[in-house]
Amino acid sequence: MLKTIGFWHYRSGDALTIELYPLTGGAILNTVGGDSLVEQDAVTTPGYYSAELELDQGRYRARIFRTSGLVYDGVVVVTETDVAVVQLATTNPVQVESLSNAALAQLTGGRSVTVTVPTLCERELSQPLIRGDSYLAAHNRALDFARSDFPDLGDDCVVTLTARHTGEPDVQFQVIGSVVTGTGTKVVRCEITSEQSRTFVPGKYEFDIEVLFPDGNAATFVGPGVWLRVLADLTDN
Repeated sequence: MLKTIGFWHYRSGDALTIELYPLTGGAILNTVGGDSLVEQDAVTTPGYYSAELELDQGRYRARIFRTSGLVYDGVVVVTETDVAVVQLATTNPVQVESLSNAALAQLTGGRSVTVTVPTLCERELSQPLIRGDSYLAAHNRALDFARSDFPDLGDDCVVTLTARHTGEPDVQFQVIGSVVTGTGTKVVRCEITSEQSRTFVPGKYEFDIEVLFPDGNAATFVGPGVWLRVLADLTDN
């Protein structure tokens, strides 16, 4: 049966291919050399690629390549009806505008971390940040990260998101965040203005979020080893 496989790539306009293998190892299951992943609409969904493949339900190893080499190697879960998004592979993703603390507590029972829009699935934000766009709570677009296995947070804690470009290590940016919920399931928020995001260099970034406590000690709330993507807006020169 034809199944749709989707993939959020950190840049628009690439030629991508996907190879699928059994999780237990063995020969490639689709076309030798891989099938093409096609960017469906570079205007409204830049960086979103997909392909229709003849597959049964189940879990597969997915390897995705661009001209310069491998860009993703992981698991994709193919269901009966839904689009199988490669980077949502080992989770049960739910796209939501906001979550109650009770719902966050259910989602963050272990060491999981959740962000509202975009959604952090596996170890990467599921949607790219668009340069020039704003990500603000007033627009229901702030990046809210939650976890329960973390010390209590006071209003005097300093929250900092630091992102470093994977292709150009000297290129990085920082966003100062805030504490939304300090006890129980702790929630920290990062808001980005359009003026801030216009300074972001397109590409893939590794990022983390650090909390600095009033006594001068620090602890990492998210990452490292998690990634986000920045895409140029079509109006950029």
